[in-house]
Amino acid sequence: MRQPYYKSAWAISRDETFAGERARGIALNRSSVLNNLSCRRGIVLIYVMVLFVMLTMIASLAIDYGRVQSARGSLCKIADASARASAWGVSDNTYFAKAQAIASASVVDGLPLTLNATDVTRGNWNGTTFTANATPYNAVKVTATRSANRGTGIPTLFASIMGRSTMDIHASAIATFQTTQTSSNNVAGGTALWYADLANGTQISDPWGYDLVDGLKPQQASGIPIVPGAVMNFNASGAVSWSEWTETNGGGGTYNGPEGSQWNTSQAQPQYLNGISDFHGPGGSLIAVFLDSSPSAGKTPPDAIDYSTNAALNKNTLSPTLRQVFYVGTGSGTDGLRNITVPNGATRLMFGYADAWIWRDNIGSFSVTSTVKSYVKLVQSK
Repeated sequence: MRQPYYKSAWAISRDETFAGERARGIALNRSSVLNNLSCRRGIVLIYVMVLFVMLTMIASLAIDYGRVQSARGSLCKIADASARASAWGVSDNTYFAKAQAIASASVVDGLPLTLNATDVTRGNWNGTTFTANATPYNAVKVTATRSANRGTGIPTLFASIMGRSTMDIHASAIATFQTTQTSSNNVAGGTALWYADLANGTQISDPWGYDLVDGLKPQQASGIPIVPGAVMNFNASGAVSWSEWTETNGGGGTYNGPEGSQWNTSQAQPQYLNGISDFHGPGGSLIAVFLDSSPSAGKTPPDAIDYSTNAALNKNTLSPTLRQVFYVGTGSGTDGLRNITVPNGATRLMFGYADAWIWRDNIGSFSVTSTVKSYVKLVQSK
C-alpha cells in the first residue's frame, strides 16, 4: 500500500516563492508589451501627421497652380483679341488705343487688364518674323502681363507659406493687317468644278462619249490670298456657249453672260460630284467653290445651296462651307456686290461653268476680278 505524500514546509515555501515570481514576471511582461504598443501608436501618429501635412501642401500647391493656369488661359485670349483689334489701327496710328480698349474691358483673375504703351508694338511681319518699329507697318505685337513688378501678380493662397505670395504670367500675340487685294482670272466655258483634283486621264462618261478631265478642270483663283474669315467680292463679264455644235449647226442662241440663263440646272450625273456639292441654279452661269489642300474626291458632298428663287440669287451675304458650290454670276445682286465669307480651312478658290454635263463642247470664257477686302489675321499666339 502506497504511503500518502506530504510536502515539507520547505517545499511548500519554495513553490509559493516560484509562483509569486512567475506572477510578477507575467505582470512585468504585460506591462512591457503595453508600453511597446503605446510607443508604436505614438510613432504611427507622428507619421500620419507628417503625411497629412505633406498631402495638404501638395493639394494646396495644385490649387494655386490651377488658378495660375486658368488666369494664363484668360490672358492668352485677351492678348489675341487685343492684337486683332490693334492691327486695324496700324495705318491710322490708333493701334494702342484699340488694343487698350479690348484689354481694359476684359478680366483676368477678377481684375481688368492694363496695357502699357511698351506692351503694344507696331512693326513689320515678313511671313515668319516680326520686327518691331520696322516699315512698312503691317503688324502689331501685344504682350500682356500680370506680374509682381506691376503689382498685378496672381496671388497665391498656399505657396505664400513657402515665400511665394504671387505668380507672374505672360502672353503675347501678333496680328497682321492686309489692305484690299485684287486679281483677275479667265474662266473658260469648258471648266467643271466637279473635275477638281481628279487625275489626268480620268474619263467622265456620258451617252455621247466622255469628258477627258485633263483640259476641263476648274480655274483656280491666282494672285490673291485665300484667307478664312476674310470677305470677298467678284466682278465678272464675258459670254460662254453651252454647245459649240449648236452654235455652228443649229442656229446659235446658246451664249450667256456670267449671270446665266433663265433655266435652272443641276448635275445630270450625281455620281460624278466627287466630294463637291451639286448646284441648283441658273444654267450657263459663273460658279465657284472653296476647297482645302486635300483632294475633294471620295468625300461626302455637302448639301447644295438652292438658287431657284430671285431672293436667293440677289442675297448679298453668303458664308458657304468647304466644297459647297456658290453662285457668282456678275458678282452683284439687287443690293450691290455680293459679300462672300471664306470658310475655315479654305486654301483654294475654284471657278467653273454651270453645266449639267459634257463640258468638252462649251466655248467662250468669262473674265472675273476677285477682291479680298482688308482683313486682320492672327499669325502668332503664345
